Amino acid sequence: MLARLHTQKDFFAGVMFLAIGVIAIYETSNLPFGTLSNIGPGFFPVVLSSLCTFFGALIVVLSLLSIKQPEPLSLSWRPIVLVAATISFGVLIAPFGFVPSLVVLVAISSLADSDLTWLDTFKLAVGLTIGSVIVFVYLLKQPIELFGPYLMVL
Repeated sequence: MLARLHTQKDFFAGVMFLAIGVIAIYETSNLPFGTLSNIGPGFFPVVLSSLCTFFGALIVVLSLLSIKQPEPLSLSWRPIVLVAATISFGVLIAPFGFVPSLVVLVAISSLADSDLTWLDTFKLAVGLTIGSVIVFVYLLKQPIELFGPYLMVL
């Protein structure tokens, strides 16, 4: 069945939107919906989730009805690297702090670009870390620990 799809990317994108919409509707179903004149906290999430579900189903149906030649399915590894970098930042920020987490984020993200050298990555990490510390810690006065408790022991 998937071999005759016009574009498998459309099919899988539609399935993803459909799944996200259905899960979001299920998760927000216990919130009070309210009325149009007195909107409750569940109104906006349910409406957005319903739209997401509708468009996901529409994309799936259109990809199944397409009659053009199928594209070969290819998996790009670069977005996976960027997601891994973002997850590593979230995991590392509490125990190690803002500065080391940013350096790791930039280092892992740089693996997605084959043109970056180690020197470019180092410059980018230093520049982004200094800029982020200035913006978030000093200008916006966010209560972010620069170096976490695991590094304070050392």
